[in-house]
Amino acid sequence: MKPFRFLTLASCLATMLATGAHAQSPEINFLGAGKQIVWYQNITLTEVQQREFDKISKDIDYFGGFALNTENGAWGYTASLFSQDFAEQAAIKICESHARGRPCTLVAAVLPATVSPGTRHAFGFNKYKENYYKSEFLPEVKRQRSGRYAAFAIGSNALGYDTDAKSADVAKLKARRNCEKAEARNRRKKYEISVRNAISALDGQKCKVIEVIGPS
Repeated sequence: MKPFRFLTLASCLATMLATGAHAQSPEINFLGAGKQIVWYQNITLTEVQQREFDKISKDIDYFGGFALNTENGAWGYTASLFSQDFAEQAAIKICESHARGRPCTLVAAVLPATVSPGTRHAFGFNKYKENYYKSEFLPEVKRQRSGRYAAFAIGSNALGYDTDAKSADVAKLKARRNCEKAEARNRRKKYEISVRNAISALDGQKCKVIEVIGPS
């Protein structure tokens, strides 16, 4: 059993390219500590909206988004996601579900301090989660038998991996399955159900294999 999960509010990752089957540098971006708030719209929030945004922005690691419908005051947010694009898109989807399908505007985003505010498509996780990758996945890769393959997958609120597989395809399939199992266990709270529904409305946001390590 090789899935492992992160106990955050929720986390989702946008589409990334799967790597080849030979040993190579990881496609994972390790982000430093700290965060910043980026305002995309010059909109004055109500007292309730501002209080809610202040509360969630304090708890956010990685990427988060805050969207608003200016007509009826509905809002939606995401927190602790692995992808900037997905954090922003999902916040809009969640807001629109609260606004009964009416359009919402992305108002603000919370980004890791190491990401330039003008960067698009940023993704990754910080030093704390990096330890899981280094202490769980890489040691098992070193122990696998000669000629075997390992794969590492990242998804909405979990990671999954597989090692010692007979082929790259088998390693990737099992890594995705383990990632999906870990995600399913994490999606139990009301907020996470909202994020899950937002995920289903966006294409290509399922667990993705971002590293394959095999015989060189």
